[in-house]
Amino acid sequence: MGTPFYMSPEQVRGRVDRIDFYSDIWAVGVILYECATLVRPFDADKLQQLGLKILKEEPVLFYTRMMEITRKTMKTRCHIETQGSLRVKCIHQIINDSPSGSGSKQCLND
Repeated sequence: MGTPFYMSPEQVRGRVDRIDFYSDIWAVGVILYECATLVRPFDADKLQQLGLKILKEEPVLFYTRMMEITRKTMKTRCHIETQGSLRVKCIHQIINDSPSGSGSKQCLND
């Protein structure tokens, strides 16, 4: 059956007759998510809890996880940069930027 963290919902349900290449695609998706975000999409201490999460919950959106990583990276970089420079000002505006891109446009206008 495989490692529980990478099991598809069909595998969790024990539906052996429904397990096919889609279960492999699911596992590859979990691996890609974990590689890109450094976090598993579903995690739990107990196997039963993990199974329930896989069956009932949606993982945190990839975009949201990537924004968290970007914010942490940018904040670290801002701390290293000289205070008051244009670069620090732009990075702070990018961190607070909405998906519409208004913050980065504002940065270019300053």
